[in-house]
Amino acid sequence: MLRAMLWKEVRDLRGWFALAVVAQLYLAGVATGLEFGPLRAGGGVPFVDDFITYYFFFVAIPFAAVAGLWQTLLESLRGTYAFLLHRPAPRSQLFGVKILVGGLATLIVAALPVLIYTCWAAAPGNHASPFFWQMSLWAWQLAIATPIVYLGAFLSGLRPARWFGSLLFPLAGSLFFLVLTQGLQATWIWPMGIPICLGVEALLVPVILYVAATRDYS
Repeated sequence: MLRAMLWKEVRDLRGWFALAVVAQLYLAGVATGLEFGPLRAGGGVPFVDDFITYYFFFVAIPFAAVAGLWQTLLESLRGTYAFLLHRPAPRSQLFGVKILVGGLATLIVAALPVLIYTCWAAAPGNHASPFFWQMSLWAWQLAIATPIVYLGAFLSGLRPARWFGSLLFPLAGSLFFLVLTQGLQATWIWPMGIPICLGVEALLVPVILYVAATRDYS
């Protein structure tokens, strides 16, 4: 039963996930010196003054939003909620599997190019500028915070609200939080960024499960 639910969610997201991973691998290749296609690395200090790092999140953040909405609105558009919820499993498990697959996919898409680029930048002889691991901290924090956008999009797609009303408030709030965390780099709060992001994610999951348990799907 659990394996079937996992495979269903993987099957629903695999097209978007494959597209995002291919894009991220290309961007990571460009960042490490690959000369293919229209983009070229700027040649600056890795994670400090190179534009390509930001492109990682131009892919990861839209993927997070699409994944969250796809897993929820797709069920409504196909009319499959009734079939899904009649499975012999509690709602918390059904939606927990969705969140597990979507959240893990989002984290992989966000963190994969950062990991590749960090390992390349840390290896001696790859570039002339000095590199310290803390230079990549902001990118790791943003990668860890990206699932907040996924959870916000998931909650938006799950809530029974109007498109022109409050439906997209959770998604908009998650995007605002993401911008806010990056704007606090020069403050005393910045070192606590990763624990704060993990805490917000831990709070959003039970909120989503509560909405999923109490929503009327008829």
